[in-house]
Amino acid sequence: MYLLRIIYVLLALTTPTQAQTSDPDFQTAVEAWLQDNDAMALPLLSKLAKAGNEDAMILLGVLERYPTACELVQI
Repeated sequence: MYLLRIIYVLLALTTPTQAQTSDPDFQTAVEAWLQDNDAMALPLLSKLAKAGNEDAMILLGVLERYPTACELVQI
């Protein structure tokens, strides 16, 4: 079940949507996170989430619950 949740979130994050294409800062944050650059990604995601970006809120929630999610992406 854990792996299915991770797969679902990753699919949601990689499927083109209006929010992703209109917010290059979110895409930059995701790319930084996937490159294991938390120092850049987390503050940017936090800023976006505070501004109401739902994708950023979801990703931060996933990272809070599954801090090793990035390792699963790089399999």
